[in-house]
Amino acid sequence: MTKRKHNPRLRPRTIWLLVLGYFVLGAIVGVLFLQQLTAGAERPASGEPSIQNAWGLYPVVVMLWPIFLVIWLVRALR
Repeated sequence: MTKRKHNPRLRPRTIWLLVLGYFVLGAIVGVLFLQQLTAGAERPASGEPSIQNAWGLYPVVVMLWPIFLVIWLVRALR
């Protein structure tokens, strides 16, 4: 008899934890990145278009946080 290979499989619970962790890390990186980006800027008025407000990019930063983390690190090393 041959030994049957056990294929490692991700369970649904593990997948949910990975997705949740990805977005939590994205939220943290997004807040830190945008705080550094807008540190010297004045606060926008409430009626100001979102294109003038860097915080309008927050959802994009949360979803693509690895790219913004690299940008942040490159800026810090300069």
